[in-house]
Amino acid sequence: MRGVLGSGRSQPILKTSAKTNIGHLEAAAGVAGLIKCICMLNFSTGSPNCHLVTLNPHLDVAGFPVLFETEATDYGLNSGLTGVSSFGFGGTNARADVWGHATYGARYCISGVVMKPQAIAW
Repeated sequence: MRGVLGSGRSQPILKTSAKTNIGHLEAAAGVAGLIKCICMLNFSTGSPNCHLVTLNPHLDVAGFPVLFETEATDYGLNSGLTGVSSFGFGGTNARADVWGHATYGARYCISGVVMKPQAIAW
């Protein structure tokens, strides 16, 4: 993730987990993460990691622009990109990236989307 999302980044990546809010749902864990991503986009706010007090000392985040939220965090924009990764028990892995704009709250924009996604050159 650091190699793909970390290079040339000016704003930190907001890291959160649906598991801290509702627990691990086995087969529905990926769907719960996707719903949380959509809710975060609707309000343009990163939701907190419940019960996070101290990061694991074995987690290497030095030089990586990442923020582990402990309270609701405003994106600072009315649109954004979120993603969810799901790693299944049997080795099945899935990834979904969702782009959207605020439809509720302080960042709601009645005239539509202000920030447009950039095209990816392959």
